[in-house]
Amino acid sequence: WWRVDPATQEAPLSGLDELLNERTALVILPQVSNLLGAVADVREVARLAHRVGARVVVDGVAFAAHRPVDVAAWDVDWYVFSTYKVYGPHMAVLYGSEAALAELTGPNHFFIPKESVPYKFELGGCNHEACAGLVGLGRYLNFAAGRPEEEPCRRETIVTAFRHFGELELPLQARLLEWLRGRKGVRIIGPATAGPERVPVISFRVEGRSSAAICREIDATEVALRQGHMYAYRLCTALGIDPEDGVVRVSLLHYNTPAEVERLIGILDGIL
Repeated sequence: WWRVDPATQEAPLSGLDELLNERTALVILPQVSNLLGAVADVREVARLAHRVGARVVVDGVAFAAHRPVDVAAWDVDWYVFSTYKVYGPHMAVLYGSEAALAELTGPNHFFIPKESVPYKFELGGCNHEACAGLVGLGRYLNFAAGRPEEEPCRRETIVTAFRHFGELELPLQARLLEWLRGRKGVRIIGPATAGPERVPVISFRVEGRSSAAICREIDATEVALRQGHMYAYRLCTALGIDPEDGVVRVSLLHYNTPAEVERLIGILDGIL
């Protein structure tokens, strides 16, 4: 395993480099930990992996909601995420480079040619309602980018929309992290400052308090937070966190407002 350093809450690239050799076939990682909110340097991971002939598979589900995806710039072989994380329907996206796709036979019928992409991966028809929702996502991104909604959604539109999202999210995470840093007994899980090194998925623990109990109190205020290990069970264990109690996690997005963050801070101030 590529292991995390409990002191820094990071998995140093040097640790990955030590593991790689000619027997390495795949390097699989999340671009953003949904526990830490930290953004991994997938471009450098790809460079290290490709140096020994390995393929790179990136789970972008916690990244894609906040930043534009750029598989070409990162030089990754496979990239996956859910479209509902980017304000669309419940569908999945799988990108594969031409070289990576050519290596696989695909799960479709044996008589489907290996070079028939994406047909060799398509076992049936897509859900039509979900496809309509995906088309609607283009209209939303056009709106967010300040373009006519009926226009085709182009790459530059996506980049502009997500740049706006980031501009809206940054002050929200900065304010909440500032408050958490100043609160005695609070341990921020992940980067403690706002910036390009993280997204506004903010986890914390409170000394002497159960994360589950804190969330139960917050639930009564009709503010939606989560508690638990966030499927990062081994990471919790590595950081000395009881996975069953886990962390309290706040997930902010561009449509949240400064007033909502201030309300949350007021609620937390009363509970903690």
